[in-house]
Amino acid sequence: MAKKGGKNASVRSVPRKGMPQDRRDIRYDENVPGICLENTVEALEKIDGLYQKGGQLVLIQPQNRGRDTATPVSESGLTCLVSKYVNYFMPKVTKQGIEDKRLTPPKIVMSALHQAGYWPKVPYLRAITSHPIVNHDGSIRPQTGYDPETQVFSTHMGDLEVKPMTQNEATHARSTLLELVDQFPFVGASADVWLGSMLTPLVRPWCGPSPMFIITSSTPSAGKGRLVDILSIISCGGEGIEGGALPPNDEEWQKRLISWALACPEIIYFDNVFSGSRIGSSVLDMALTRDRFSGRILGQSKIIEIELLATWIAAGNNLSTHGDTSRRALICRIEPNMERPECREFRIPNILQYTKKHRAHYLSCACGILAGWLATQRPSPSPPLGSFERWSHVVRGAILWAGGADIASALASQVSDGDDTATIHRSLLAEWHATLTEPVSTAKLLQLCENATDLYNGKLAEIIAELCPGKGSNRYGTTRAISTRIRGLENRVRNVQIGSNSVRMAVKRVPNQSPILWRVEILD
Repeated sequence: MAKKGGKNASVRSVPRKGMPQDRRDIRYDENVPGICLENTVEALEKIDGLYQKGGQLVLIQPQNRGRDTATPVSESGLTCLVSKYVNYFMPKVTKQGIEDKRLTPPKIVMSALHQAGYWPKVPYLRAITSHPIVNHDGSIRPQTGYDPETQVFSTHMGDLEVKPMTQNEATHARSTLLELVDQFPFVGASADVWLGSMLTPLVRPWCGPSPMFIITSSTPSAGKGRLVDILSIISCGGEGIEGGALPPNDEEWQKRLISWALACPEIIYFDNVFSGSRIGSSVLDMALTRDRFSGRILGQSKIIEIELLATWIAAGNNLSTHGDTSRRALICRIEPNMERPECREFRIPNILQYTKKHRAHYLSCACGILAGWLATQRPSPSPPLGSFERWSHVVRGAILWAGGADIASALASQVSDGDDTATIHRSLLAEWHATLTEPVSTAKLLQLCENATDLYNGKLAEIIAELCPGKGSNRYGTTRAISTRIRGLENRVRNVQIGSNSVRMAVKRVPNQSPILWRVEILD
């Protein structure tokens, strides 16, 4: 309601139901909108749940059930939010004098406010968690709400008692966690790989990039999705998960990364990846080894830089990797060795409900292992895992300290069937060396493959077709495409089995030749 008076007359704020009692009065002068903008920026401090992330305003919305979520604030949404905390008015000359006229939030101010990219009074949000934060020194941060030091918002956990463990206690805690899933038929170090995927979200906000966890088997209904459900219940209450279908190309990966980052998920999970898929993407490789990246918001031309502090998980049948993803992924394999594993009975019939009921106990075990290991200040496991050195120290080191296997042995690049690119490369080197005694150009190589028979260059032709498949009815790629693939393999050393011996081999370029000639050499 407006008051009559002089130029400095004030507006009486009339409290309304659902409105804050300390609403701010801001004068708007259409000739100098910048002053109004500055005052509005200061008023943003009072808006509960408003944060900034990657040059965007986001609002943490409490959920009646489950984890709080961060939602990007649109310009219209920002206008509605500001109108609850601010009264705008502008002087208007009338016959009776100067009156203060009430306004809706001025559009020019709201547009400039929304596009500012930085708001000094609004706290920065790095991540949302639903568990206590285990610090780098082994201390525990159990409080809920926003922590200005870590810039992490922790949702309500209830009473949870966590303390650093001794090594004996950590060994027992590891056994307790693995006992929960002891009826899943893990292969090799896969049980500890699963444990690593559950521990990673607990330290991901500060421990740096982590590898992708690929849970796979040769049989449907082996329990891959159930394992992900169990680990997500323990680490993040079964909430805070984004993902869906595996993006088909780099362009789609780029679009999805920005939306995931704004939502602050704890886990990005790709379920039911198509059987036999080879997981690999240049954008995924970048996201796995960097916490910050740049991208364009969908539907806008604005480029933002943003953090994505999630744990990456994929599940499917007979999954493998290719390209650089092979050294950025850990393989967790389960093999039930039966035709219909969905019919088997478990020791704990309703394991998901059981895990939810006892989540506090299992989460205390997981946090205690990490806190105990970090409190010891021991050196990192050797050798360090390239691109994931800090994660290797924290998670890999904690599992080894608690009596587990070295999960670095489960890297896709070291698992026999985890890296399709390496398998094809080794086959190419072995067959090329056995078949072609003279250097050849890529055009000649393609000609040999097209004229191949089962007895003459047949196996080499099959490998080239798999390495560089053609389009449509063409079995092979073009000469240019094959040349590009061979250039990518140039000087890349592989250990190749020749008879009973393992030898180092590589594709080499013959110097000073045009067109370029290629040959395979044994380096030992």
